[in-house]
Amino acid sequence: MGATSNRSIQRDAVRALLVWGVGVTFIGALLSLYLLDAPLFQLDIRFIGPTLMLCAALASAVVLHQGHVGRAVDVLAFGVGVATTAIAVLTGGVHSPVMPIYPVLILVYGWTHHQTAGPVMTLFCLVCILGLWMSAASDALPAEIKSPEGVFAINALVACVLAGVAVVFIRRVYQHQLSELDQLGNELASYANLLEQSEARYCTLIERMPEAILVHRNTRIVYANPAALQLFGAPDLETLMRKSTTELICPEYVASQTQRMQAIINGEDHPPRTQACFQKLDGTPVPVEVQGTAIEFDGEPAIHVSIRDITERQRLEQEIRQLAFYDALTSLPNRRLLDDRLEQALAASQRSGGHGALMFLDLDNFKPLNDRCGHAAGDQLLIQAAARLKSIVRAKDTVARYGGDEFIVLLPELGTDAIASEQAALQAAQKIQGVMAAPYALHQLTNSQGQSSGTHSCTVSIGLVVFAPGQADAKALVAQADAAMYQAKQAGCNQVVRSPRCSGDGNTAA
Repeated sequence: MGATSNRSIQRDAVRALLVWGVGVTFIGALLSLYLLDAPLFQLDIRFIGPTLMLCAALASAVVLHQGHVGRAVDVLAFGVGVATTAIAVLTGGVHSPVMPIYPVLILVYGWTHHQTAGPVMTLFCLVCILGLWMSAASDALPAEIKSPEGVFAINALVACVLAGVAVVFIRRVYQHQLSELDQLGNELASYANLLEQSEARYCTLIERMPEAILVHRNTRIVYANPAALQLFGAPDLETLMRKSTTELICPEYVASQTQRMQAIINGEDHPPRTQACFQKLDGTPVPVEVQGTAIEFDGEPAIHVSIRDITERQRLEQEIRQLAFYDALTSLPNRRLLDDRLEQALAASQRSGGHGALMFLDLDNFKPLNDRCGHAAGDQLLIQAAARLKSIVRAKDTVARYGGDEFIVLLPELGTDAIASEQAALQAAQKIQGVMAAPYALHQLTNSQGQSSGTHSCTVSIGLVVFAPGQADAKALVAQADAAMYQAKQAGCNQVVRSPRCSGDGNTAA
């Protein structure tokens, strides 16, 4: 905005100075013609110089009226220069009284025109002066013609007026520019003060942030806030700055974090935040969320890293997951997680052509324990029953608490042979039956009659269904296994009953 204003002011000043120059030159040329005192309509060689000046002034005025300021300046300056040279040729060459006009031309033309205008006019004037000198040295100049003193006085006055007017306009323009520079300097000082205050506030904010902040350059730490010292267990800033960033990253994350830092430096696309594992100075791992940004620190490129300890967040997420998908008492998967794993097992069976099995378990002698010794005793038994079930199944099997004293065991990937799969499932059920029948060692509990007991026998009734590839109804499988379990109950408990749909030979108790 300031530069545009300055250009406008200088353009207006040049136009005004040009008007002055045209007017002064025009009046000076007329006065010179008048003072020559020659007979009217009689050709006189002395008219050449003033006439050229008069023509230059008129031509410049016409061009200026057309709106071409630069061309008008060219016409006037070089026209006056040619006229001055013509007058000097007739009035003594380099001894002519009009010689001071040349430096005035250089001054005015150099200021009013483009950057190289001064040197161009200087070269023009030097050529004219050298030409006059060489012509005088070789006696090529005509005999000096005497002109009235007033003619030379007019020329000197014109040069002085133009020089004085040029100085006034030059000073006015540069005074305005100096004023704007002073104003700009004050504004810059104000901005610098505001910047210092902003930087001070930013530094205070960074120092007090609970989030750890590191600034590093080529893995060398150049700044860390107090939260970073606390995160990494550093006693002071110097101790932490002796470490490289790669030493603070858990080994399994070094490659990915190094690649991420390179992407930040190169300005490549990358996720704004990522989870990783950093380690304290004593080697303790810390799960973190990291965000990196390329910045300039102390005049050189660097990376600003924000580090958030997510240990507590992960703990809460795990608690939420535990509450959402696991039974609070036994820590076994609940119905929600069982449904998901059963759907996955059915999809895998469809892809591989393999068989799987589902068992529905119900404790036989559980209610009397609750009635006699209370729910605390029942909870102890359920916890131990869950532990027994988990201990005798494969790692890929699922043991879930379905509700109350009911459990479900899912056995995926039993094989592609139907008979062999049924036999494997039946063997697993019988093994569970035997393990669950062993007495349970409970804490010393007192019943309502004041009697205490340390053990309790509790068998299990099992409903078994083997599913083949193509079975897609998970709810139907659970219902079949549940129905088979009730048949086991009716058969006298502590039984394994296979679903008739799977066995093909009716309800068979093992």
